[in-house]
Amino acid sequence: MEIFREFFTEALPRKLAALPLPKTFVGFKDLTADEWLALAPLFIALFVFTKLFLNVVFSQPRANHWKDLNTPKIFNAVSLKNDGKDGKDGKEVLLCRCWRSSTFPFCDGTHTTHCSAGTDNAGPVKVTM
Repeated sequence: MEIFREFFTEALPRKLAALPLPKTFVGFKDLTADEWLALAPLFIALFVFTKLFLNVVFSQPRANHWKDLNTPKIFNAVSLKNDGKDGKDGKEVLLCRCWRSSTFPFCDGTHTTHCSAGTDNAGPVKVTM
């Protein structure tokens, strides 16, 4: 822990104090190329941290992160019947895979808005018993 304490209480403040930050925004126009290069890591770090923060705060979580991401909606059918038939005469249920259904674990069609908006493509799975 000592290394972290030393970094945040001594090394980082020294580094930030040595940066050529002007006192006003107008002062940025008078900076030399070398001063801009000295400021570049600070601006890059601020950009990366801002982007990560905004992604965490404002992103819609996807249910599907790996399968058929280029298709608008994934729909699968599974038969649990073991009698060699296609399962058309059995009971069918639609199970939610988008995790947004108000009747979870059963699908209520909520995925339709997310699939049509392009924010996700996780449709239901139809299980025949």
